[in-house]
Amino acid sequence: APASAAPPPRANERPKRKRVPTQKHKAPPPSPLTPPVVVVVGAGLAGVGCAKTLVEHGAAVVVVEARQRVGGRCCTADLGGGVTVDMGASWIHGVRKNPLYAEACGLGLHCVDTGADVALRDGETGEDLARSPDDAAAFAAFNAALGAARKAGEAVAEAAAEAEAPAGVSSKAAPRHGVDQSLGPGVEKALKDAAAPKSWRRFLQWHEANLEYANATSLSNLSCRFWDQDDGSAYEGAHCAIREGLQRLCWGLAAGLDVRPGWAAASVEARTPGPGERRCVVTAKDGRRIEADYVVCTAPLGVLKAGALTFAPPLPTWKTDAIGRVGFGVLDKVALRFDRAFWRDAKYWGGTRPPPKNLGKIVEPGDRGGEFFLWVDLEPTTGAPVLVALAPADHAERLEHEQGLDRSDADAIRAAPASLVDACLESLRKLLGASAEDRAAWRVVAAGVTAWRADAHARGSYSYLGPGCVPGDVDALAAPVGPLRFAGEHTSREHLATAAGALLSGREEARRVAPATPESDADFAY
Repeated sequence: APASAAPPPRANERPKRKRVPTQKHKAPPPSPLTPPVVVVVGAGLAGVGCAKTLVEHGAAVVVVEARQRVGGRCCTADLGGGVTVDMGASWIHGVRKNPLYAEACGLGLHCVDTGADVALRDGETGEDLARSPDDAAAFAAFNAALGAARKAGEAVAEAAAEAEAPAGVSSKAAPRHGVDQSLGPGVEKALKDAAAPKSWRRFLQWHEANLEYANATSLSNLSCRFWDQDDGSAYEGAHCAIREGLQRLCWGLAAGLDVRPGWAAASVEARTPGPGERRCVVTAKDGRRIEADYVVCTAPLGVLKAGALTFAPPLPTWKTDAIGRVGFGVLDKVALRFDRAFWRDAKYWGGTRPPPKNLGKIVEPGDRGGEFFLWVDLEPTTGAPVLVALAPADHAERLEHEQGLDRSDADAIRAAPASLVDACLESLRKLLGASAEDRAAWRVVAAGVTAWRADAHARGSYSYLGPGCVPGDVDALAAPVGPLRFAGEHTSREHLATAAGALLSGREEARRVAPATPESDADFAY
């Protein structure tokens, strides 16, 4: 063989492979997903809480707000001299694990324990009723009546379930069974069966008004089975107010956000986008438009009920049915700032000046028995002599009508008419047992009133579950409809009708929207 030829391979010997220099190839990095563009409708607690969380997750966010201010139903009025009073949402109900309390502390705001002391007094004579045995007895009887009404309502529900079940099959009541029952008649029957004496009736009226205040509606409008369905989720600890006001907390959350006040959304459209288009279009009353991948609607339930915000295509029936069933009540306030806290003068308290406490008005049963049933002493919170009188439910509706406040749909916070201030002072004079000469010496420095039902951007105060309503309706209010998302206190099943529920709902919706992208969620079912 020629010398240049390679020797043949030996038996069982593999031929050697020629080494070829190799170059390491890295896989190309994945293309970054486009962060979603989101429009948040409403700059209340739910809206700014949602927007802040979305921005923290990298989304591009625009917040549109019909009012000329941030806060929505968190509205802090200026009574002059640096004195501010919350005229909408006011309290942090329970500080333990409450996100409102955590945010307030993080922003350096001052939280003041408002206590729970209420001094009950005769609303005609000013008699101190703190030691009245009728009060404790009436309170126990009222709570027992609530329990009896619930028990009777559950019995009706069980009977309805059994009637629907096949023969010989036991069935537990579902939420829909007995759902049309009202709490009011049930309580009335229970008190009648208990033969409550007449001397308790005026105290029972006060406790009823207090429950109307908690729910912003009368007992006859509350669901017998589910009116208190969220009680088990309530935060524990002291109740407190923010000295600077809850609106200041909203300002803190909104810092750095793209908030556009005076931008009144009129319609929200969801569509199949064309080239260069986004899936949603929000149109203002003046014709301005913003396109987005998602829209989070935090408009109050009252606005949705009124049809002030339209949707295209129309919202599905399960959503509109829930909007119709869940109730939306009203609570109005009259805030009076005085030159001094005369209501704690010793002469009205048996010669001893008491510490700050709220005043409860006990009067004989009547149509106006719950009007100004509670006077809240805000001096410990504001540092100024301020009283706030509460008018819940039907009393609020009547106040707005009689004072002509329902003739305008402007912002809820108004200057109090002279006739209303006079009526409040007379009510307070009787409550303290003061003389006409005493009243003449009282000087009102500033006075404000709310008209939340008349306010076009609220149409009420907060939500409740009424007859025909089940807790699942709240879940339906919270459920998404394609790229349209919803938040607000009315969507929080565990914290319905609270400012904390509004904030939580906004944050939770933001966490659901933020991971989604136009690419990963291109197909949607409306």
